[in-house]
Amino acid sequence: MAVQKSVFPQHPQAALRVTEYRFWRLNQRPVGNDFAPAQSLEQGQLPQPAAGEVLVKADYLSMDPSVRVWMTAREDSYSPPITLGSTM
Repeated sequence: MAVQKSVFPQHPQAALRVTEYRFWRLNQRPVGNDFAPAQSLEQGQLPQPAAGEVLVKADYLSMDPSVRVWMTAREDSYSPPITLGSTM
């Protein structure tokens, strides 16, 4: 019986155990359209996935217009403002 090889290429870093992740934190409300100073890129320890959970790596992050509204103190959106100091 021949062993079939996967058609999906193995990622070169697939064997590495990733223990940290990066995330954006909202530190202050943005002023006007200047959103960059309001947030900071932080680093934290990855929790172990629980039974039945999987860990997924995101290569890209989208900053959609609705998220930019949630960063402000406006409350006329379908979602409340993001709490200062929280992970985005």
